[in-house]
Amino acid sequence: MIGLTRREVLRGGALASTAVLAGCNDSMNTASITDSSDAMSERRALDYIRPCSAQITEQFNPDDDAHIDIGPLTFANVLDYLPTIDVASGGKSVKARLIIDPGTGVTLTVPEAEREHVALDYNQMNWYTNGTPLDTAQQTVRFEACESDTPRQYNGGIVVTSSRCVTLEVGIDGETSPRKAVLPVGTKCES
Repeated sequence: MIGLTRREVLRGGALASTAVLAGCNDSMNTASITDSSDAMSERRALDYIRPCSAQITEQFNPDDDAHIDIGPLTFANVLDYLPTIDVASGGKSVKARLIIDPGTGVTLTVPEAEREHVALDYNQMNWYTNGTPLDTAQQTVRFEACESDTPRQYNGGIVVTSSRCVTLEVGIDGETSPRKAVLPVGTKCES
């Protein structure tokens, strides 16, 4: 069977279907990383594993080049979405949908220097009507490698306390060093 590349999915429309795939963990997994400083630090340092079964199918604009590619990972439609950030609310979750090549595991991490102002929002169990507060979001999210003929996509986003250029570490299975992704959240960023 011939699979579509990530670029073909971006150019050609939505994924044909979402499947629960054998060998993938379909439970929502959360584990705390201990941090002796205080309870809030422990809560904010939560790791989350997004399982294969938590994929979504969503349409892409085939003429839209507003995405950022980092190897086998694409942040879809992030370059044309510049929301107003409400600092008083304790943070705003901004949509950053991911597309990941088949068979590739990816780990996103907020660097230590960004953690007072940035977190990840890919745990569906934490979503609130008005977004996820910074102190309940994740600092590291793992997207499991899944067997598939097509790229998989995941909904979620980035939580910020103000408009900024967000730097994330992108760990790709099989690579020894993480790559860097710079995402515009409420402002334009230099490439």
